[in-house]
Amino acid sequence: MQFKVMTVIIVMLIALVIALAAILCSLISGGSRQAAMKTGGVAFVSMAGLGMVITTYLSPG
Repeated sequence: MQFKVMTVIIVMLIALVIALAAILCSLISGGSRQAAMKTGGVAFVSMAGLGMVITTYLSPG
């Protein structure tokens, strides 16, 4: 159980960093703030979902 909790936290942090990077890239390239938030949201949800799938496969037992 401890392994799973730590993995979920790490996956969420990685997804958050990637989402922030996507927002930053979108703003730097001259996109609107609304479009940047949308891009960041999509990046966060997709990375978190992918991480959850990987966590499920890696979980012992």
